[in-house]
Amino acid sequence: MGKPKILCLHGFLGKSSDFDFLSSEYDIFAPELSRYIDQSLEQMVSSLSKERDLSQYHILGYSFGARLGLQIYSRMNGSNKLICLAGRFELEPQEDLCFREKFELSLLEKLKTMSKEDFLSFWNHLPLFAYDEHLMHPNFVAAAYYFKNYGLSKQPPLKEKLWERRGDIHFYYGEKDEKYCQYAQRYLSDWSVSVLPNIGHRILQHPKEVIKICKERL
Repeated sequence: MGKPKILCLHGFLGKSSDFDFLSSEYDIFAPELSRYIDQSLEQMVSSLSKERDLSQYHILGYSFGARLGLQIYSRMNGSNKLICLAGRFELEPQEDLCFREKFELSLLEKLKTMSKEDFLSFWNHLPLFAYDEHLMHPNFVAAAYYFKNYGLSKQPPLKEKLWERRGDIHFYYGEKDEKYCQYAQRYLSDWSVSVLPNIGHRILQHPKEVIKICKERL
């Protein structure tokens, strides 16, 4: 019996090497999303499927990659598992869509007008990452498409669609990631949610915890 297969999806400004620490124990497919992010979701899934048989893979997604993982998972049938690290579903009806759209537009404008160094400093100093180590070598290729094509304001409704499969979907949040922990408390009470002590939003910066999660869930 071979190693479990995992499709690993990195976050905004992330890269495939973010998951290298898993390669000794798992058969990982960690695509550079900058190669696909300018495509529609259907085109992206088609492109990824040409490289690997996705039906054989569990999914591990971090932040943006978790939201993308939910979309890909909704198109898969079978016994696959999905692990969402610091991820979420679409905006809830109670949340402010206009505010989110304006925020994403402001990020697009900053990507256009700021130097990479200045944008990275801005990004690293967002309150969301207050308890994380700074990103040092981000991948800026096709960065704008993360918001143009796949911003949270554009996330399709999947929560109801995936309800019957919720036993195979697991959400993990860092204890110090107050924003996402509050989201989970309000909107994911009937889903599998775990909180990791003394960790912020960037869960991939804690490889031992991620390996432990994969061993427990896959």
